[in-house]
Amino acid sequence: MQKRSLLIYEKPLTPEEVIRRAEVWKEIFRAKDRKEPVEVVVNRHVRDDIYEVFYKDIVKGLMKSPKEHKVGEKVKVRVVIADYTTKTFRTKFYQEKPAKFKVGDVLTGKVVKVTSKGGLVVIINGHKCLVPRNRIGPALRYPIKDIKRGEVECLILRVEGNRVIAEILGVRI
Repeated sequence: MQKRSLLIYEKPLTPEEVIRRAEVWKEIFRAKDRKEPVEVVVNRHVRDDIYEVFYKDIVKGLMKSPKEHKVGEKVKVRVVIADYTTKTFRTKFYQEKPAKFKVGDVLTGKVVKVTSKGGLVVIINGHKCLVPRNRIGPALRYPIKDIKRGEVECLILRVEGNRVIAEILGVRI
């Protein structure tokens, strides 16, 4: 019978290592829930656009990235899949996008559609913005055909990633 050597990750963990690993997984779940980026280190190139990465030298996972990365490079990623029971950790390359809108900006846009809940979708600078039903304001006085032909002046209320919530301040037909 041939003796099989233990792999590095098969060695028994000390109680301190178990606690540290649990804390790292907690950080991973928090980042996934909040959709915040985390920083990982590239360990090796697996294939095409897939890389093996380490988070805090404890949790090993995979990263999908359209860019080329070198071994040892630190990269910001977004956690896509995190499963503690199967020790699955999958990420995507994170590129920070400059904010197109700031809260409080007053911009002009064009209404393109009415949502199923009665809100409006407005295109401002090529980006879709949502105006909830309770924030339509002065646009209620006009028929939807007239609003779609004209322009609306919007106040940016919230920016959550790619989702922009606005309020209509005025209508120009």
